[in-house]
Amino acid sequence: MIGAQAAVAAAVAGLATLAPPSRGALLILPLGATPAHVLLRAPGVTLRGRGPWPRSLVIEGDGTLFWPALGKGLLVMRGSAASCEAKEA
Repeated sequence: MIGAQAAVAAAVAGLATLAPPSRGALLILPLGATPAHVLLRAPGVTLRGRGPWPRSLVIEGDGTLFWPALGKGLLVMRGSAASCEAKEA
C-alpha cells in the first residue's frame, strides 16, 4: 500500500513539474506524424528555437494549448532552462 502511494505521489510531482505554465516557455514534442510547427499558427505563439529532441520546438505561448495540441499528437510541456537555451531555428 505504501509503495502504491509513493508511486502516485511521484507521478503527481512529475506531472506538476512538466505541466505547462499559464504563459511562458513551452516545449512542443511531436508524438506522431504531426510536425510541431503547426502550433506556430496559434494566436500569441512565438518561436524561440529548436528543442532538445529531434522535431521539437521551444515556443513562447499559452499553456491552454495543451489539450488542443494533444488532440493533434503534440505534447506541450513546460520549457526547462536547457530547452530555453536551445539552438535558434
